[in-house]
Formats: sequence, structure tokens, C-alpha cells
Amino acid sequence: GEVVDLKEEKQRLSSKLKDIQKEILQLDGKLKQPDFVNKAPADVVEKNQLRLAEAQLQQQKLETALARLQPA
Repeated sequence: GEVVDLKEEKQRLSSKLKDIQKEILQLDGKLKQPDFVNKAPADVVEKNQLRLAEAQLQQQKLETALARLQPA
């Protein structure tokens, strides 16, 4: 099997986590704006809600993966 450098893997996961957190903040901010929710087509609002839910799930997975890499 392939040997994984733990430090590199932590950095990669941390970087992905930061990107996901940024996306969550953007989507959450957009969805909290009454103008966006009331004026955007329903399917656009729904797509953003789905993207937010997916991003939150991915955030949890990344946090779990990072926690597993931490020394006991």
C-alpha cells in the first residue's frame, strides 16, 4: 500500500475544511437574506439549501477525519 504522510494529510484536510467553511458562510449568509429568499426563484433557493446541507455534511466528515489523525 501507499504510505501517507500524516503531516501532509492534515494540511490537505485542513485546507479543504477551510474552503468548506468559507462556502458554508457564504451560503448561510445568502440564505439568511430575506431579499434573496423572497426574490430568487424557488429552485435557486432550494439548490443553495442543498449545497449548504452537503457542505455541512462534508465539514463534519473532514473534522472527523482530522480528529482521527490527532495523536491520542
